[in-house]
Amino acid sequence: MKPNKEKKFLAYLKSNSESEIRKIMLHQTKFGIYAYLYLAEDDCYCTYDSCSEDSLENVMQDWQNDIDERGWIEIFHFNPLRHDELLFQAA
Repeated sequence: MKPNKEKKFLAYLKSNSESEIRKIMLHQTKFGIYAYLYLAEDDCYCTYDSCSEDSLENVMQDWQNDIDERGWIEIFHFNPLRHDELLFQAA
């Protein structure tokens, strides 16, 4: 079996969302899918997090109705030591 390559995806929530969460980052690891939840669009570190053993596709689908028109943005360069860190802001 091939090793599971880590992937990260960022999405912004719709402005009319009832959630207090403004953006979410999903992080696929060999241990599961981590969801990092941010209260402001310009936050660099998450406020909440959770882990799921579900597939990345299923976790993304769970959030699909809440994210804005930018959709899921793949993050290619990230800090391997601080998993919730966002040092850039997607357009």
